[in-house]
Amino acid sequence: MNALRFEHATLLLKQTNLRIIDICMESGLSDSKQLNKMFLKIYDMTPKEFRQNRMPLSREFNQEASSSQYVFTEPESVRILRVHHHYDCDEPGFINTLPAM
Repeated sequence: MNALRFEHATLLLKQTNLRIIDICMESGLSDSKQLNKMFLKIYDMTPKEFRQNRMPLSREFNQEASSSQYVFTEPESVRILRVHHHYDCDEPGFINTLPAM
């Protein structure tokens, strides 16, 4: 779950001008210290440095250039996530590996 949160935070850093604390809240991270630790471990830089060093946004992702925002439906969101991520629960027989309640 933390990998998805980190990926979402990275995307927000690239595509928005939200404050770091707002990105943490939007991504489900407990605080900016957690995000800083993750960025230092993976990119060897802070989120602020990452944002400053990013490539300019392409027009298709530039939120200032677009006045509308598309919100995916739940089935569309799940489809997109399944294309880009592997989930153990998608494996055949996964339900049999869960502990009995």
